[in-house]
Amino acid sequence: MGKVSQGEIEKEKYREYSSQLRLIGLFQFLFPIILFLIGYFMKRCGFHGKVLDYDKGIARIIQYIFFFLGVGILFFCDNISHFLSKKLIPYKNIELDEEAKIEENLKGYSTYVLVMMGTLNLVTVFGFLGFLICGNFTWLTVFAILNILALFKYFPSYSRFSFLLRK
Repeated sequence: MGKVSQGEIEKEKYREYSSQLRLIGLFQFLFPIILFLIGYFMKRCGFHGKVLDYDKGIARIIQYIFFFLGVGILFFCDNISHFLSKKLIPYKNIELDEEAKIEENLKGYSTYVLVMMGTLNLVTVFGFLGFLICGNFTWLTVFAILNILALFKYFPSYSRFSFLLRK
């Protein structure tokens, strides 16, 4: 038997974590769908928004803040991802026992997946809060769709894990 390469060790260790990581990812995918469905049923039951004059005063400012926060997260998600991967996956080029290094990197990657996908789910939260203010279901729908599409990029996979390690 020859020496096992680092890539093979990474793949084997990743397989041990993959079910947990996919469960985290699936739960994160359900979150925007649940908020969308809550909004849908609220709208079907006659919900019109909590603020009557939402185009005036502080309600309008709050709506703009929610809109720009949601769009800002989507616009800067790659920068957020890069920052998080640097902080949460620290053992990229440090000399450690290979198995210990991979184990620590996988723990960091698990945290990265949870935090990154949770951050992206804030997009739907801001869309839902905007929906509660003005009752505009289209706003919630667009934010939920954009959120789900962005989550596909960060869904846990071995290729994403290796990409972050090589970065």
